[in-house]
Amino acid sequence: MIVDAYCHCGISRYRPIEDVDVAMARAGVERAVLVQHLGELDNGYLESIAVARPDRFVAVGLFDYAHSDWSGMLDGIVAAGRLRGLRLTEEALSANFDFCGRAVKLGLIALLDLPSGVGRWVATVERLADAAGGRPIVISHLGYPEIDAGRLVAGREILELADLGTVHVHASGFGMWCEQPFAAPAALAGEVVERFGAERVMWGSNFPESVDTETYRRELDVLLHLPALASAEDAAGVSGETARRVWFGDSADGSEE
Repeated sequence: MIVDAYCHCGISRYRPIEDVDVAMARAGVERAVLVQHLGELDNGYLESIAVARPDRFVAVGLFDYAHSDWSGMLDGIVAAGRLRGLRLTEEALSANFDFCGRAVKLGLIALLDLPSGVGRWVATVERLADAAGGRPIVISHLGYPEIDAGRLVAGREILELADLGTVHVHASGFGMWCEQPFAAPAALAGEVVERFGAERVMWGSNFPESVDTETYRRELDVLLHLPALASAEDAAGVSGETARRVWFGDSADGSEE
């Protein structure tokens, strides 16, 4: 089973779920994690999709960490059970860590968006992992490495988090930094697989930000040729099994954990 662990859709930005369905079908992708786009705090559209089609989609929302009753609203989100996780921005982590810590303590999966790079956030991620108490934390887009003229300038700091067993990594967004064959991000992804293990790395398309319907799974195809994916089991982990376990709560045999 191929699972897209990072995909956008929407009605005020990006494309509606019908377009996502078409792209997934053409690429042979069976499930997807729908991630709310920045600037949109109304998660109703994504929630409605996840509720209607739970075997195919889960939703990751955005939330107003500065709301006067953020604690009560978090309780409401968890009680409703329509969101699997929250996209936590750098602003949320720095301005209201209590919000972030309570979200993970309540069982929401933290999807960390760190566009300034993982380096300055290593200690914060460690602190959040402690608050999560064994629940998964996911870092999007390889932690946003800095790539200049096709060369990796910064980003290997993400490897400092490999010893935290609950931290997972999205191998996604290559097209945001360079053109195919994505040599620099692919090389970093290989190091991440080697250090974290395929069971903690997952592919995400970033559709439709840096790919379209025809190129939907091009970065997955690059990943599947990495020397670090030495076995069919490792390839299956990165292409779907890791995401299925983390985001859909499935065990390796497909049963719910």
